[in-house]
Amino acid sequence: MDLLTGLRLLATVIMVMFLPGYLLVNALFPARGQLDVEMDQLYRIGIGMVLSIFITVADGIFLNTLGTDSTGHGYITGPNLWITLSIITAALFAISWYRGAYPKMGEMHPKLYREPKKEALVQGSSRLGMKAEKDLAALMKEKKRLERFIDEAEETETQITDINLIKEWSDRRIKAVEKLAEVNHEIDRIRRGSGRAKKVRRLPKKKKVKE
Repeated sequence: MDLLTGLRLLATVIMVMFLPGYLLVNALFPARGQLDVEMDQLYRIGIGMVLSIFITVADGIFLNTLGTDSTGHGYITGPNLWITLSIITAALFAISWYRGAYPKMGEMHPKLYREPKKEALVQGSSRLGMKAEKDLAALMKEKKRLERFIDEAEETETQITDINLIKEWSDRRIKAVEKLAEVNHEIDRIRRGSGRAKKVRRLPKKKKVKE
Protein backbone atom coordinates (compact mmCIF):
# COMPACT_ATOMS: atom_id res chain seq x y z
CA MET A 1 0.00 0.00 0.00
CA ASP A 2 1.51 3.32 -1.07
CA LEU A 3 1.22 6.58 0.87
CA LEU A 4 -1.57 8.02 -1.30
CA THR A 5 -3.71 4.91 -0.89
CA GLY A 6 -3.13 4.97 2.85
CA LEU A 7 -4.18 8.62 3.07
CA ARG A 8 -7.31 7.92 1.06
CA LEU A 9 -8.20 5.02 3.34
CA LEU A 10 -7.64 7.17 6.44
CA ALA A 11 -9.78 9.97 5.03
CA THR A 12 -12.54 7.48 4.21
CA VAL A 13 -12.52 6.02 7.70
CA ILE A 14 -12.68 9.50 9.27
CA MET A 15 -15.52 10.55 6.99
CA VAL A 16 -17.58 7.39 7.38
CA MET A 17 -16.83 6.48 11.01
CA PHE A 18 -16.33 9.79 12.82
CA LEU A 19 -16.64 13.29 11.38
CA PRO A 20 -20.36 13.71 10.49
CA GLY A 21 -21.57 12.21 13.77
CA TYR A 22 -19.07 14.17 15.86
CA LEU A 23 -20.18 17.42 14.24
CA LEU A 24 -23.83 16.47 14.80
CA VAL A 25 -23.13 15.99 18.51
CA ASN A 26 -21.45 19.41 18.61
CA ALA A 27 -24.44 20.94 16.85
CA LEU A 28 -26.85 19.44 19.38
CA PHE A 29 -24.68 20.08 22.44
CA PRO A 30 -22.37 23.03 21.66
CA ALA A 31 -21.19 23.81 25.20
CA ARG A 32 -18.19 21.87 26.50
CA GLY A 33 -19.17 19.85 29.55
CA GLN A 34 -22.80 19.69 28.49
CA LEU A 35 -22.73 15.90 28.08
CA ASP A 36 -20.53 15.24 31.10
CA VAL A 37 -18.34 17.51 33.18
CA GLU A 38 -15.40 15.11 33.42
CA MET A 39 -15.61 12.94 30.26
CA ASP A 40 -17.37 15.26 27.85
CA GLN A 41 -14.91 14.80 24.96
CA LEU A 42 -14.91 11.01 25.30
CA TYR A 43 -18.70 10.98 25.13
CA ARG A 44 -18.64 13.18 22.03
CA ILE A 45 -16.21 10.85 20.26
CA GLY A 46 -18.10 7.68 21.19
CA ILE A 47 -21.55 9.00 20.32
CA GLY A 48 -20.14 10.66 17.21
CA MET A 49 -18.80 7.36 15.86
CA VAL A 50 -22.20 5.69 16.28
CA LEU A 51 -24.02 8.61 14.68
CA SER A 52 -21.54 8.73 11.79
CA ILE A 53 -22.35 5.13 10.86
CA PHE A 54 -26.06 5.94 11.06
CA ILE A 55 -25.62 9.02 8.86
CA THR A 56 -23.64 7.04 6.28
CA VAL A 57 -26.30 4.30 6.14
CA ALA A 58 -29.07 6.90 5.86
CA ASP A 59 -27.15 8.62 3.07
CA GLY A 60 -26.85 5.32 1.21
CA ILE A 61 -30.58 4.72 1.58
CA PHE A 62 -31.25 8.20 0.24
CA LEU A 63 -29.05 7.60 -2.81
CA ASN A 64 -30.77 4.28 -3.38
CA THR A 65 -34.18 5.97 -3.51
CA LEU A 66 -33.00 8.08 -6.46
CA GLY A 67 -33.26 5.00 -8.70
CA THR A 68 -30.82 4.58 -11.57
CA ASP A 69 -28.99 6.99 -13.85
CA SER A 70 -29.05 7.09 -17.66
CA THR A 71 -26.64 4.18 -17.84
CA GLY A 72 -28.88 1.99 -15.71
CA HIS A 73 -26.59 2.04 -12.67
CA GLY A 74 -27.59 3.11 -9.17
CA TYR A 75 -26.39 6.28 -7.49
CA ILE A 76 -24.66 4.49 -4.61
CA THR A 77 -21.09 4.97 -5.71
CA GLY A 78 -17.93 6.07 -3.96
CA PRO A 79 -17.86 9.56 -5.52
CA ASN A 80 -21.55 10.16 -4.80
CA LEU A 81 -21.15 9.08 -1.18
CA TRP A 82 -18.15 11.38 -0.83
CA ILE A 83 -20.06 14.33 -2.28
CA THR A 84 -23.18 13.87 -0.16
CA LEU A 85 -21.26 13.15 3.04
CA SER A 86 -19.07 16.20 2.41
CA ILE A 87 -22.18 18.37 2.02
CA ILE A 88 -23.68 16.93 5.21
CA THR A 89 -20.40 17.44 7.08
CA ALA A 90 -20.07 21.04 5.91
CA ALA A 91 -23.67 21.79 6.90
CA LEU A 92 -23.23 20.25 10.36
CA PHE A 93 -20.01 22.19 10.88
CA ALA A 94 -21.77 25.44 9.98
CA ILE A 95 -24.66 24.67 12.34
CA SER A 96 -22.38 23.67 15.22
CA TRP A 97 -20.26 26.80 14.71
CA TYR A 98 -23.39 28.99 14.63
CA ARG A 99 -24.52 27.45 17.92
CA GLY A 100 -21.18 28.30 19.51
CA ALA A 101 -19.41 24.93 19.58
CA TYR A 102 -16.06 26.43 18.53
CA PRO A 103 -15.46 29.67 20.47
CA LYS A 104 -11.69 29.38 19.87
CA MET A 105 -12.30 30.23 16.22
CA GLY A 106 -12.51 33.79 17.49
CA GLU A 107 -8.72 33.66 17.80
CA MET A 108 -8.55 33.41 13.99
CA HIS A 109 -10.88 36.37 13.50
CA PRO A 110 -13.17 38.21 15.97
CA LYS A 111 -16.16 37.81 13.66
CA LEU A 112 -15.85 34.02 13.88
CA TYR A 113 -16.39 34.03 17.63
CA ARG A 114 -19.71 32.69 18.80
CA GLU A 115 -20.60 31.74 22.37
CA PRO A 116 -22.85 28.74 23.10
CA LYS A 117 -26.49 29.64 23.56
CA LYS A 118 -27.69 30.25 27.09
CA GLU A 119 -29.65 27.00 27.12
CA ALA A 120 -26.46 25.01 26.36
CA LEU A 121 -25.21 24.69 29.91
CA VAL A 122 -23.05 22.32 31.84
CA GLN A 123 -25.00 19.52 33.48
CA GLY A 124 -26.33 20.75 36.81
CA SER A 125 -25.72 24.46 36.14
CA SER A 126 -28.99 25.44 34.45
CA ARG A 127 -29.92 27.81 37.27
CA LEU A 128 -26.61 29.63 37.17
CA GLY A 129 -25.99 30.26 33.48
CA MET A 130 -22.74 30.17 31.56
CA LYS A 131 -20.77 31.39 34.58
CA ALA A 132 -21.39 28.01 36.23
CA GLU A 133 -19.86 26.22 33.26
CA LYS A 134 -16.65 28.22 33.60
CA ASP A 135 -16.59 27.69 37.37
CA LEU A 136 -17.03 23.93 36.97
CA ALA A 137 -14.35 23.72 34.31
CA ALA A 138 -11.87 25.57 36.55
CA LEU A 139 -12.74 23.41 39.54
CA MET A 140 -12.38 20.16 37.58
CA LYS A 141 -8.98 21.31 36.32
CA GLU A 142 -7.87 22.11 39.87
CA LYS A 143 -9.22 18.76 41.09
CA LYS A 144 -7.11 16.84 38.59
CA ARG A 145 -4.05 18.95 39.48
CA LEU A 146 -4.49 18.24 43.18
CA GLU A 147 -4.97 14.51 42.58
CA ARG A 148 -1.75 14.40 40.55
CA PHE A 149 0.10 16.35 43.24
CA ILE A 150 -1.10 13.98 45.99
CA ASP A 151 0.05 10.94 44.00
CA GLU A 152 3.44 12.55 43.33
CA ALA A 153 3.82 13.56 46.98
CA GLU A 154 3.08 10.03 48.18
CA GLU A 155 5.63 8.64 45.75
CA THR A 156 8.22 11.25 46.76
CA GLU A 157 7.80 10.44 50.47
CA THR A 158 8.76 6.83 49.76
CA GLN A 159 11.89 7.83 47.85
CA ILE A 160 13.53 10.33 50.20
CA THR A 161 15.29 9.60 53.49
CA ASP A 162 15.75 13.05 54.99
CA ILE A 163 13.34 13.35 57.94
CA ASN A 164 12.81 17.08 57.44
CA LEU A 165 11.98 16.62 53.76
CA ILE A 166 9.63 13.77 54.55
CA LYS A 167 7.78 15.97 57.05
CA GLU A 168 7.67 18.84 54.55
CA TRP A 169 6.17 16.66 51.82
CA SER A 170 3.79 15.04 54.27
CA ASP A 171 2.50 18.46 55.37
CA ARG A 172 2.06 19.57 51.76
CA ARG A 173 0.24 16.34 50.91
CA ILE A 174 -2.14 16.78 53.85
CA LYS A 175 -2.89 20.35 52.76
CA ALA A 176 -3.53 19.11 49.23
CA VAL A 177 -5.96 16.48 50.53
CA GLU A 178 -7.80 19.19 52.48
CA LYS A 179 -7.94 21.40 49.39
CA LEU A 180 -9.18 18.48 47.31
CA ALA A 181 -12.03 17.93 49.75
CA GLU A 182 -12.88 21.63 49.48
CA VAL A 183 -12.83 21.48 45.67
CA ASN A 184 -15.06 18.39 45.64
CA HIS A 185 -17.49 20.17 47.95
CA GLU A 186 -17.62 23.18 45.63
CA ILE A 187 -18.15 20.93 42.60
CA ASP A 188 -21.07 19.18 44.31
CA ARG A 189 -22.53 22.49 45.43
CA ILE A 190 -22.42 24.12 42.02
CA ARG A 191 -23.84 20.99 40.35
CA ARG A 192 -26.80 21.20 42.69
CA GLY A 193 -27.24 24.82 41.67
CA SER A 194 -26.96 26.09 45.23
CA GLY A 195 -24.71 29.00 44.34
CA ARG A 196 -21.63 30.15 42.48
CA ALA A 197 -18.43 28.35 43.27
CA LYS A 198 -16.05 29.96 45.73
CA LYS A 199 -12.58 30.66 44.48
CA VAL A 200 -10.23 27.94 45.69
CA ARG A 201 -6.69 29.09 46.39
CA ARG A 202 -4.15 27.06 44.46
CA LEU A 203 -1.34 25.31 46.27
CA PRO A 204 2.22 26.49 45.54
CA LYS A 205 4.02 24.65 42.80
CA LYS A 206 5.96 21.54 43.70
CA LYS A 207 9.54 22.12 44.79
CA LYS A 208 12.39 20.03 43.52
CA VAL A 209 13.54 17.38 45.92
CA LYS A 210 17.09 17.78 47.21
CA GLU A 211 18.74 15.39 49.58
